[in-house]
Amino acid sequence: MHPILTRMKTKLFPHIFRTFPSRVIFSLICVVFLGVNIVFSHYLPQSYDRYRKELLNHPFSINSYIHFGQALYVQGNTVEAEKQITVATNVLGAQTEFQNVLSEWDYAASTNERLYDYWKQITSKHPEYRDGYVQLAQASYDLKRFNEAKTYLNQALMLDSNNTLIVRMQKEMGL
Repeated sequence: MHPILTRMKTKLFPHIFRTFPSRVIFSLICVVFLGVNIVFSHYLPQSYDRYRKELLNHPFSINSYIHFGQALYVQGNTVEAEKQITVATNVLGAQTEFQNVLSEWDYAASTNERLYDYWKQITSKHPEYRDGYVQLAQASYDLKRFNEAKTYLNQALMLDSNNTLIVRMQKEMGL
């Protein structure tokens, strides 16, 4: 075969692996995988080891107990966090810092209940307020009152049957 024709064949039909060797593709995949893991690593649950070591190294430090309790509270272990503060109170005696932390947690825990009561009051005063029923459904869902959330979303849907937000909320909540 003529050398010009073979050269033209190569130019017309390049082989993809000559352009990107498998080593380059594999290394790019590894770099992308590691990059995604680094970027989204703050969404993973944090380890308690750092706080435990701090507590073991400084057993009479108020901050070590508070940090460990707050780390537990952030991840949803409220019972364990309160136990940790109780242990700290027993070890270090009654401190105002511990009471402040406990009162902040109680206030945060009652926020959803206050929000629910507020929107319940608004919808009782203004029964035609569609967005009030949507907010009340969201507050009910946050309090794990799923039947009530479904009822309030249906009431909001009866007030405005063309609203896509309500339909999307029903799908996302699984109601």
